[in-house]
Amino acid sequence: MESMIGQGIRSILLVAALCVAVLSFAAPAQAANDASISIVGGQKTSIKKWPWQVGLAVAPSRAPGKKPSERFFCGGSLIAPTMIVTAAHCAYEIDLSKPEYFSVIAGRTRLDDTSTGVEVLAEDAFFPTTRSGIPRYMLLFDIRWDLALVELSQPVAMPPIKLVGPDEQALIAPGRRAITTGWGLTAPKKNKAVSKVLVEGKTSIQPSRACSYLQDGGFLPPFDSDSQVCIGDLGGRSSPCNGDSGGPAVVRSSDGYRLFGATSYGLAADCSPSLPSTDAALAKPDVRDWIAGITVAETGIDPVGSGASVPPLGPRCRVPMLEDRRVDKAKTLLRGSDCRFGRISYQRLPRKQKLKRFAGRILISDPSPFMLRNRGAKVNMLVGKWRPKPKARR
Repeated sequence: MESMIGQGIRSILLVAALCVAVLSFAAPAQAANDASISIVGGQKTSIKKWPWQVGLAVAPSRAPGKKPSERFFCGGSLIAPTMIVTAAHCAYEIDLSKPEYFSVIAGRTRLDDTSTGVEVLAEDAFFPTTRSGIPRYMLLFDIRWDLALVELSQPVAMPPIKLVGPDEQALIAPGRRAITTGWGLTAPKKNKAVSKVLVEGKTSIQPSRACSYLQDGGFLPPFDSDSQVCIGDLGGRSSPCNGDSGGPAVVRSSDGYRLFGATSYGLAADCSPSLPSTDAALAKPDVRDWIAGITVAETGIDPVGSGASVPPLGPRCRVPMLEDRRVDKAKTLLRGSDCRFGRISYQRLPRKQKLKRFAGRILISDPSPFMLRNRGAKVNMLVGKWRPKPKARR
């Protein structure tokens, strides 16, 4: 539930733009420009490090003369030789009556390097449904359960990745470091096309409350901790942005990497790393069981991991709720949360008497409330400033 300041002052000051989700869905006809969610602040990497990473594309026969980077529209993860998991809003691009219109690119660092890897046609797609058979995703404008499986027409030789298993839940505790990968936009402000080279970005698992605080009560459905996972960079340097939804979010363990997320949507209009983003939670019981059931039935392979472990987590800076508090109170709260007091900026309040009470109070924090950061991270604040009405001249 948002505070009074979140309901009133934000809209007046137009800072609610920080809390608006960007849901830009991939379209094959404009794949290079419209695919949604990728990595800003990441670095170039190699498919050898992340061999399960794949790209969804329009099939060459449907876009003759187009390069793979021009046909590409989403990412995905190989979980069996003939099965990938991706975002539902990506797989909906695949016409179930004509799946051969789409393909999956695997084993490539550079999308356009056709001398490496393979491109395999899609054969079928599967979506989670209700008991009555209605797809969960987009049910009554719902954007939860944003995941799907795409079956391939022939096996891919690249090694698949296992999902986080029931006995491996320590791997996905809030604060755990993770990696996202993809070929999406790396400089959204320059509006460039997708990256032709695979990019990796550091992130971490965030508390569900960090996402639910921002999206609950808005135009988005409430955050669903049973089918969604909240992620964000502990260092505040890397963030999902326009690019390739459906791509993997993985965590390192004693048994290699495990898959826990498929990129869904971001919560910052400008791809700011101050705000978290939302992934489909592939390791939550209902989601994992659905994925495993379909995959075993279609391929005979169990995609769920078991027995992996990780070291205990160290202390983190947990950003407290600072909105509508005075600066001195905020300093006290920050000292008790392993965070540091950062920069103060001032926002002049509209000259309305009912807003005068917000003078000297915090309007918004950066990072936003409930986000985890590295221990000792600075928290910046926007504070209200009241301008008295000038006296009338005689």
